[in-house]
Amino acid sequence: MIECRRITGRIPSTPLLIQVWKDTPEGSSIRTLLLSWAAEYMRSSDARAEFAKSLPQEVLSELVVTMSSFDTQPSGQTSPDQTSTASFPSGLNSALRKNVHYLDDKADEESTPHPKKGRLGSGSGLVPLPVDGGKGAGTLQRKASRTSLPKSQAPKRRPSGTAVDASSFTTAQKLEFCADLLTRMLSGPGFWTRLVGPFKDPVVPEQDGVPDYLEKVKRPMDLGTIKAKMDRHEYKDEAEFLVDMRQIFDNCFIYWKTGDPMWAAGQKLQKTFEEKYSGMNKWIAKLGGDDP
Repeated sequence: MIECRRITGRIPSTPLLIQVWKDTPEGSSIRTLLLSWAAEYMRSSDARAEFAKSLPQEVLSELVVTMSSFDTQPSGQTSPDQTSTASFPSGLNSALRKNVHYLDDKADEESTPHPKKGRLGSGSGLVPLPVDGGKGAGTLQRKASRTSLPKSQAPKRRPSGTAVDASSFTTAQKLEFCADLLTRMLSGPGFWTRLVGPFKDPVVPEQDGVPDYLEKVKRPMDLGTIKAKMDRHEYKDEAEFLVDMRQIFDNCFIYWKTGDPMWAAGQKLQKTFEEKYSGMNKWIAKLGGDDP
């Protein structure tokens, strides 16, 4: 099939793509190959809108993921898509905007400001360093010679068992927490990178293969827009920030259907964000809440 495409300069028709999608399991080589070719077509053809409308919603959802996954590969590594699509135009990868990933159930939790010792992320696409920081006995000797940080640099903590009085925290402190959480979400690479990829930038309907997006979503929102508003100090309190964050999830669930990869991505990000946001009071208490 690859040789046929090389000779003819054409890719299989839409009905064949849909049939292969139905008859093969997710991740199979033939399904990956055809989706990657369809992604190339979506990025380079003037008829992308008509092509997108001809696809079932579930196929389009996986195609969006495929389109956006090409630029997430580490330098020097080749993905299965790239192996079978060596004839992509050189400008294709630079045109891909979003970092969308398949999200698996084994993705590790993001480390907190005080992570547990020895905790290693899984499923992030990064090779974790050894816990001891190097190789062999020589590493252990170097580790033993390290100088501990002065105790005065450790953040102030409330005694264990002390109740956290949220009413003593100021709006400025709460917005500082929101800004810190947003920065961690967008800074990457790592755990958050896997989650926020599809939601970092504004949706460009034609370019992203969702031409009817703005017909269904009346108030678009993305993390980049929220970050810009935070940097301009446009949020009066944490509630306004939370409204914009939850708008991202609402938009995702409005446009995509249960079971679509993008719907699952939104659900995973929503769950993780809400868990981290619920730790606001403890975060402020540990990192300065003693002096509101």
